[in-house]
Amino acid sequence: MTTAALIRQLLNRRARLEDRSVAEQVRLLQATRRDILAELLSPHGRFDDFRFRSMIKVVDRMITDASVRSGVYVGAAVKESWSLGLEFGAIGVPRNFLYDISGDLLNAIISVTRDSANDIWLEAGRAIKTAVRRSALGVDNLDDSIRRLARSLRSPKSFGTVENRAEAIMRTEVNRTFAMANDSQQGSAAEAMGGGGFQLLKYWLTAEDSRTRETHELAGETYDKAHPIPQDEPFIVGGERLMYPLDPSGSPANVVNCRCVSVPVVKEV
Repeated sequence: MTTAALIRQLLNRRARLEDRSVAEQVRLLQATRRDILAELLSPHGRFDDFRFRSMIKVVDRMITDASVRSGVYVGAAVKESWSLGLEFGAIGVPRNFLYDISGDLLNAIISVTRDSANDIWLEAGRAIKTAVRRSALGVDNLDDSIRRLARSLRSPKSFGTVENRAEAIMRTEVNRTFAMANDSQQGSAAEAMGGGGFQLLKYWLTAEDSRTRETHELAGETYDKAHPIPQDEPFIVGGERLMYPLDPSGSPANVVNCRCVSVPVVKEV
């Protein structure tokens, strides 16, 4: 397989992982909302009398259970993205310069990403409990209160922001994990090449579509395949020093939802 074909294959696999990870989180959010709605509004359930405290406890329990399931999805997605990133960072690198990468960084990424995803579930729980509290104000008319609660939980406005944030977090973190694994692999190989007659360089490759930021397009032109830079030097992107796309040191406006990659280039010296 040619280098270009391998790059396309790995980036296609990353894109599919990104889409699948987002779909899993959004599907779980939507399913949890439906389950909560069904239990709260069940005519034969514990909420016939619209008891406020009982409803809040049920929401908390169901949100917690869903958050645990979300954490499992997140862990699996991060691990898969990490493996893809390591594979990408090894493109064109002689095998004798490739060494095992410590899993400490991976474990830290999993922990941070799970915390970010958990924040989404806390936000979802707050949105639902706010709807419950507002409906509880009309407890003197149970039928009207139940209808108001149902409308609130079914409204796209109640969950739209939460789902959008979940999508942004998953897309960013899947791609950032890929980028960090890629950079770790490249850094290890570059160090191994020291004095070995080779130098590892890198260039900036964009997604090349209408969603690409102008500053990232400029980086792709400045640091293209014909003008790579040493692996240990930063790219200057939008006025910021980024060691790789989605570098955490970059501003959110410069890195969130970025799909660019740093491509390794081996040069004989």
